[in-house]
Order: sequence, then structure tokens, then C-alpha cells
Amino acid sequence: MKRNIDLLRDLLIYLEEHYVAGESLTITEDICGYDLATVSEHFSMLNEEGFIRNIQVWYGSGVVSGMDVENLTSKGFDFLDYIRDEGTWKGYKKEMEKRKVVKTPSAIFSFVKGLVEIVGTGVGAYKKAKDN
Repeated sequence: MKRNIDLLRDLLIYLEEHYVAGESLTITEDICGYDLATVSEHFSMLNEEGFIRNIQVWYGSGVVSGMDVENLTSKGFDFLDYIRDEGTWKGYKKEMEKRKVVKTPSAIFSFVKGLVEIVGTGVGAYKKAKDN
């Protein structure tokens, strides 16, 4: 399995849209076009780097059969605010490719946050500053 940065983004969006305060989000079937095992690995990456509160994976017959996921952390909400817009996300991905940014959630967050702090919100502001 390879790390998929689009899936990481999709999972943050999915969690924000489906999480109910005070409860865990239970997932027992494929989501975002990916199987449970891939989804659980990517949620685990987000958890390890502090973007979600917790994940509990269940196994049956040696394979992932479901998971409980807790809400985004403040860091997760901040990250999602930067990357939520599809056009902005595509622009950030192009910039990350050009600059060979390591594709961990924390590295992406730092890169995007740095761009926003330097030139303003969104890739449009980045491109405008770059052209001047």
C-alpha cells in the first residue's frame, strides 16, 4: 500500500461531515472508494500525526472488519481549512510536486501553512505573489 494524500484529505472531509459530537464514528464498509484496510491505515496515519483524536480498528478472521474513529483535533480542523477547496488543493499538490515535499500529513500541513503565512490564503494568492 502506498500513502495516498488525496485519500488523507478525503478522510478528513468525511470525518468532519459524518462525526456526531460525543460519539465515535463507526465505519464498517468501504468509504471514499477505498477498502476498509486502506481506510484504516490512512486514518491511523492521521491519528499518529495528531490530526484525529483516536482510531480503534476491529479485526475478524485476520482482516479489518471495521473501525471507530473519533473527531478531528484542532490541528486537523486547521489542516482541513487550508485544503478543503478542491481547486486550492490541486494547486498545493502541484507546488508540492515541484518542491519535492515529503507526503506525510505533517509535512503537507507545514508546507501549506507556510505558504498561507507568507502570501495569504489559497494558491491564487501564492501565484499572484510569485508572479510579482
